[in-house]
Amino acid sequence: MPFGDFQKSSKDIQLLSEHILAAECEVPGSGYNHSEMDLDNCLGDDNGNFQWGGRNFHSHAHNIIFHPDEGVAHVPVLRADLDGGSKQSNVNLGERIGNVNGHLVFRW
Repeated sequence: MPFGDFQKSSKDIQLLSEHILAAECEVPGSGYNHSEMDLDNCLGDDNGNFQWGGRNFHSHAHNIIFHPDEGVAHVPVLRADLDGGSKQSNVNLGERIGNVNGHLVFRW
């Protein structure tokens, strides 16, 4: 499995306080581990669009919505109105966040 796609080996995926990604992440051969990641440390706002590798998206976001299992691909999608944008932006969190031995990890 390529890096990312944490949702394929995690359950009970949720967004806490509009910027903390939380999940029960599978530990190979050992069950599940609760893991949390502050998305403000890996997502920013670039003129109204989510930016991987940026910072503090949450301070520029309004109307934050999280769908842990969206569409036919069943991907975790974060949506928000970001400062500088004229439309709602979205990002697939499974693009850059993986499950490494039971821990949510961002990889650029």
